[in-house]
Amino acid sequence: MAIYSLALRQTSGSLASVGELTAGASVQHGVLEVGISQVSNGFGIIGLGRPNTQGVSVTGTALLPEDGGNTSTCQAKAAITWTTAPTRPAGFMKKAAPAFVGGYVWAFPQPIISQPGASVVLWSFEILANVDFWFVIDE
Repeated sequence: MAIYSLALRQTSGSLASVGELTAGASVQHGVLEVGISQVSNGFGIIGLGRPNTQGVSVTGTALLPEDGGNTSTCQAKAAITWTTAPTRPAGFMKKAAPAFVGGYVWAFPQPIISQPGASVVLWSFEILANVDFWFVIDE
């Protein structure tokens, strides 16, 4: 197992998926940490859950190894654009609302496991202009 991470910025300002983390087709991963930083003024609620339907035609970015000596490529991908975006989760594992510009970190000593091909999504309950976020996983 190796530790990987990636930070992205969502600028769409939509009331929907902020970002999606999808496990590789043949390997599961454990989500160790999720961080969110609200860059623009405003009040927003963001939740973490498993989408009812995953994003389609995902333009994803592989997470980067935190160990500089690790030369393997992470199979998991994080995405902020889709042809069809993921749908709202039926329930949420976490929800938070930073006041105005600010952020928060969810750390999971017992990782959230994503089976091969499965995903978790950050969902915005408000229209937020700029949201920085990151995922840290063990794959």
